[in-house]
Amino acid sequence: MSMKQEIELNARIKDPKVSKGVINAQREKSVIPATIYGAGKKPLSVWVSSKELVKALHKAHSENVLLRLKIASEAKDGAQEETVLLKELQRDILTSYPAHVDF
Repeated sequence: MSMKQEIELNARIKDPKVSKGVINAQREKSVIPATIYGAGKKPLSVWVSSKELVKALHKAHSENVLLRLKIASEAKDGAQEETVLLKELQRDILTSYPAHVDF
């Protein structure tokens, strides 16, 4: 018997050419950069709350869990949803807090 576990996580579109200074400022606000990869799709850069991500992973008891990303966009079409699987989680070497995530 397999249980399908899917956890919701909020994200917002990120300009892929944003400067390192902006990324570091966002990290200080507990927001980390993330990239969504998919077959036949261009990679999508987003911002994710590191606190929400840590909470979701603790709730999942494993990194092998489906995450439903609600991606907010500044366009009028509203938010889009993507179901993703965590591919890689990079952590800060000193704090072990998430620094970047790939889906």
